[in-house]
Amino acid sequence: MRKQWLALVCLAAGMCGVIAVQCGAGDRQPVPEADGAVAVEFFAGIQSGQLQVALVPHGYSMVTMRVRNCTSDVLSVSLPKSFAAVPTARWQKQQMLRQQGHTPSLGDGYVLDPNGSQGVAGSLSGPWASQSPPNTDAAAGEPQSGDDGPRPWILAPGQMFQFQLPSFCLEFGKPDPHRRIPYQIVELQDLNNRPAVQELLDRFSSGMLDQRIVQLAIWHVANGVPWQVLANVKIPRPGGRGGGSVTPQELFAARQLAESLPSYASLSGSLGGR
Repeated sequence: MRKQWLALVCLAAGMCGVIAVQCGAGDRQPVPEADGAVAVEFFAGIQSGQLQVALVPHGYSMVTMRVRNCTSDVLSVSLPKSFAAVPTARWQKQQMLRQQGHTPSLGDGYVLDPNGSQGVAGSLSGPWASQSPPNTDAAAGEPQSGDDGPRPWILAPGQMFQFQLPSFCLEFGKPDPHRRIPYQIVELQDLNNRPAVQELLDRFSSGMLDQRIVQLAIWHVANGVPWQVLANVKIPRPGGRGGGSVTPQELFAARQLAESLPSYASLSGSLGGR
């Protein structure tokens, strides 16, 4: 495990745009009707080949997700609340070991791939992802997600689109992701199955929390990084220029956030009360 207790956290970049492209067409096509669409769950669609999803990290605080409907049908894609991504080389190694009886663990990233890049995670419930990609003509102020989770994506046959969304490092101390390193999109539980991580992503998806404060809380609950260590993390200034230490106010807010999580009490033993 690389003993690198210095990491950078990028500030939230505001609302992220969606680019929708119809395969083989230069002009924007009409929004497909949801009636009669073939229903498919996001990860099930990837596994079946109905969906092709690529993820390109920009550091660990932002990713670009590229999605394609590989079928000749209109698809209604139900979304999970969250996703994760790990380096493809590590994922392939994990799958080979799993066939041999290996039980995945939170330490896989450090043990199986000690010099590889970090795993990241993000929410698909926030406004950056929960709009139906082609439906950018939806009425202003129309809710994009509800208590039951994000609204489905309605994708025309062959449609491709891409969008950027915030993400978080879930493996403190490992090298930052790079856009040239292939990543595999996976379910959050394949990277970290602690309920507190999902709870933090849910809180962030409301759009009311600062991304770097959430990142500090995630490092604590996902990796057990002590608050004393997080107090010395360097944070880029707005626009990513220069660096500044975590302020006492930010650290206090992150600690309050972590300790307010429903499942935090069950983690206190594994975190060593730090």
